[in-house]
Amino acid sequence: MGTFSFRTTAGDTRRARLTATWPEAVPEFGVAKGDPYPLSQAATIKFTAKFSEANDDSQAVVRKTNAPSGGITVSGNVAYIDFESADTSQFVNMTRPKRLVCDVQVTTPDGDLWTVAKGTWIIDPQTTRAS
Repeated sequence: MGTFSFRTTAGDTRRARLTATWPEAVPEFGVAKGDPYPLSQAATIKFTAKFSEANDDSQAVVRKTNAPSGGITVSGNVAYIDFESADTSQFVNMTRPKRLVCDVQVTTPDGDLWTVAKGTWIIDPQTTRAS
C-alpha cells in the first residue's frame, strides 16, 4: 500500500498528492503487492484523518470522498485531495502541532474494500491569525 506524510498550517488551503498501490498480491487480478492501484476503477474513494486509528469514524477530523464536490480527484493511481481552510479551522488557535493518522480506502464495483494508502498529517499552529 502507498504511504505518505504531509504537513500544513492550520487554516491553510492545500492540495495533497497521494499514491495508491495494491496492499497485497492478488494473483487472480494479475497484480503484485505494491503495483499501482487504478483509482479510476473504484466505485468510492474515502480519505479519513483522525487523532488515533482507535477512534470511530464519527470522530474523524477530516473526511473527503470522490463524490461530486467531495474533495478527491484522481489520475491513474494518484489521488489529489483538496483541503479547504474550514477543514482545519478547529486548530487555528492551537499552540502545538497536531498529528493525525490518515488512510485512503476504496470500494470496488464488486463491493470489496481495500486500504490503498496510509500515512500521517501534521498540522502546525498559525503565526498570523488572518481572517
